[in-house]
Amino acid sequence: MKKTILGAALVAVMATSVTSYSATNVHQTSDSNKGTQISLAGSKQQVQNSAAAKVSGETTQGVIEYSKRTEISKDGSKSIEETWVNPNTFDFRDDINNVWVNDSQFKETDAQIAKTKQAKANIVKYSSTYNEGKHVVNITRDDNGNAVKGNEYQITQKEADSEIQDIQKNRSFAGIKALYADSSVWKDAGTYTTSDGKKLKKVSSGDINDEMHVIYLNEDGLPVKVDVYLKGKLTNGGSTTEYEYKLIQDDGKIFNTSGVKLVNLGIL
Repeated sequence: MKKTILGAALVAVMATSVTSYSATNVHQTSDSNKGTQISLAGSKQQVQNSAAAKVSGETTQGVIEYSKRTEISKDGSKSIEETWVNPNTFDFRDDINNVWVNDSQFKETDAQIAKTKQAKANIVKYSSTYNEGKHVVNITRDDNGNAVKGNEYQITQKEADSEIQDIQKNRSFAGIKALYADSSVWKDAGTYTTSDGKKLKKVSSGDINDEMHVIYLNEDGLPVKVDVYLKGKLTNGGSTTEYEYKLIQDDGKIFNTSGVKLVNLGIL
C-alpha cells in the first residue's frame, strides 16, 4: 500500500472549495522540532537574498521552507496544516492539527453532542507525516504535540520518486510560485491593496458564471488569500483562511523521529 502525501492544499484550490482545506499548528508543536527561524523582517539583506533564491528555484544549504495554513470556522474550530520542505533533498514533513471548540458551546441535544463526540473520537486530531526518500513515518500526537504512537515503513523507489516530484511541484516555494505563474491556467486579474498598504497580485482560474477561484499572491508569488465563486457568488463557506511562510534554519531536529518508538511495518 502506497503512502500518499496529504493533498497539496495550496494547489487543491483548483479542484475544491476553500472550505475543504485542512491545516496545522506550530504553537502546539515542540520548539525543538521547529528549527531556528530566519526572520523575514527587520535588517535582512542576507535573508532577502536567501528568500529570493528559494522562490526563484535556487537552494540554500541548511534552509528549510516552512508554511502554515489555518482555516478558522464560524464556531471557532481550527484546522491547521504546517509543512516543512528541504529544497535540496525534498525531505518533507506535514503536520495536521484539528482544534475543536468545546462541545458544550453548541446548542444541540444530548444525542447530537454524543454523536459528534463519537465521530470526533474516531478522527486523529494531531498527526505528523515524514517522507524521506523511501522511508515514511507517521506519528500520532496529543493536544500538546507530544508523540503518542507511530509507525514507519518503506515504499518502492518508483513510489518515492513520485512523492518527490509531487513535493517539488506542489509543496516547495519555487513549485508553488511556478504553478500560479502558469498563464495557461491562471489569468491576470489585477491587484488588490490590503488594509496595511500591501499590494497583492490577483490571478484567477475558471468561469465566473460557473466556478472560479481567485488567488491573491504576495511579493514572492505565494498565495495568501483565496476566494471561491460559484455562479458569480462569493462563497467561502463561512470560514477564513490564514497563510504564513518562513525560511528557517535546519537544526537537525525538524525531521528527526529518533525519540519516538515506532512500529516497523516493513515494505508497503
